[in-house]
Amino acid sequence: MSNFIYWTAYWVVTFYLKLFRKLKIYGRENIPEKGAFIVAGNHVSNFDPPVLGVAMTRKVRFMAKKELFKYAPIAWLLHQLGAFPVSRGKADLEAIRTSLEVLKSGGVLGVFPEGTRHKPGKLGRAQPGIVMLALKAKVPILPCALTNTIGGNKPIIVRIGKPIKFTKYYDRKLSKEEIKEVGNLIMNEIANLLEMDRDQKNNLMS
Repeated sequence: MSNFIYWTAYWVVTFYLKLFRKLKIYGRENIPEKGAFIVAGNHVSNFDPPVLGVAMTRKVRFMAKKELFKYAPIAWLLHQLGAFPVSRGKADLEAIRTSLEVLKSGGVLGVFPEGTRHKPGKLGRAQPGIVMLALKAKVPILPCALTNTIGGNKPIIVRIGKPIKFTKYYDRKLSKEEIKEVGNLIMNEIANLLEMDRDQKNNLMS
């Protein structure tokens, strides 16, 4: 991964989003200044990864679907930006190993817990693999809500919540119900952040 290419892309995307999409970011004070964590956001658009990336003040590495790496120039750029491939629909051990290496080195991993895109206003369930990754690495999850990334001329809004720690679930075998419970906690925090945008919109209209 090239620091120069990453930060160049970071500022180019930031400039574009602020100028043309009126990007607004709330809650940056909640971003841990050091130490590993997973930043987790809702997923409605292919534009979500760069939006979530520029909302952070630290470098973020994302999993990207393996199909994007089929073409050499695109694969090269994705690698330079810190992305790594993941096979969807099955347990990808290599992607899991890379994710753990990122976190063990004190880095930031970007994920979309739902695993795939959903319509705006609709949240899916957190995939169990994402939950287990956070618990195995013993790192907090930073919930984020992304609004208006799918297009149009409305301002893109990113709300960053407070880090969530799941220490009571560490170092023990979890039942399916407990894994689901952790996933629900993550998605509920994202839902609460999205609701703040709806409340703000309603207040402006009233």
